[in-house]
Amino acid sequence: MEKFKYDAVLKYRKFQEEQLQRELFDEKCKLIAERQCLENLEKELETSRETLKKTCTEKPLNSEILLMHERFLDQLCIKITQQIQIVKDQEEQYHGKRAEVLEAMKNRKSLEKVKENWIEEKIDLERKQQAKFLDELGVNRFIREQKSGADKCKQ
Repeated sequence: MEKFKYDAVLKYRKFQEEQLQRELFDEKCKLIAERQCLENLEKELETSRETLKKTCTEKPLNSEILLMHERFLDQLCIKITQQIQIVKDQEEQYHGKRAEVLEAMKNRKSLEKVKENWIEEKIDLERKQQAKFLDELGVNRFIREQKSGADKCKQ
């Protein structure tokens, strides 16, 4: 049987899809890391607020210490806001890469479907040729039997 003429293209599309899936995995890992960083910052903010509340209730604090805590909390809030933006950007990159992977999968599957149809056509053609050959054999056998039967009748 002859070779499918787009095998090289199909092989390349499979390679491309695998490469994109690896890149998608990397993007997913980055997204998880950025979300973890955001979660850590939020936990740090919460514990800092609780620590400030405890220290305020235990003893009176001077204004410098309160101002220092307030600035620290403000800086932490700024970091959290920045990290939220980083997470959003990473999510967009992840979804973009996911769309690329899906498109690559569609391209590969469509070419695989073309190959399957090509194989089915080749098999059908081979079956038809076999059937035609067998029909010819049957007809030739019948003709030979008819001739040999006619020869026997003449004798």
